[in-house]
Amino acid sequence: MKTIRIKVTDARDIRSVLQALDRGQLSPDITREARRLLPSLAEPRAAPQKPSIASVEHHEDVRGRQDAALRAETARVRERCVQRALRFGWVGELCGRPLPRNPDEAQMCHLDGGSGKRRQQQSVRNCLMEHHECHQGPLGFDKKPLAWLPDVKRWAARHDYLVPERFRKLEALRGAEEVR
Repeated sequence: MKTIRIKVTDARDIRSVLQALDRGQLSPDITREARRLLPSLAEPRAAPQKPSIASVEHHEDVRGRQDAALRAETARVRERCVQRALRFGWVGELCGRPLPRNPDEAQMCHLDGGSGKRRQQQSVRNCLMEHHECHQGPLGFDKKPLAWLPDVKRWAARHDYLVPERFRKLEALRGAEEVR
């Protein structure tokens, strides 16, 4: 059974719903399930146990393997992005200016990122090589993505990629504002 934390008011709402179900106001299957769940809501919550040293070490070991796997995946994606940029003259993939001679000094940028999405959506189709100032500078696409929308669309079309979700949403919002 999975344990979740909820607010007291939410717990009361859930309990009242379960009590209504228990009174037979809905189907017999739901009523039977409510009777099974209702006593567990009244049980006092046990104090959380302190994790053992072994479980902490296991968690750190698993986390270390996950981090190593992520670093390896990031390195593979970066290498493919560097190769793509080299094929097109080693220039910033959005701005077109020459990138630093050392590939390690150019930034791999995630077009869709933030809120936990960067790792999930990390792929060659979502990453590109760019200068720091064009990526995270005051006028970069992280700060002013709408200004970079035509460049992102041109980049996606050039490589036969879909325009990343973040920029599709911006385009839809811009279109809705123009209609007003």
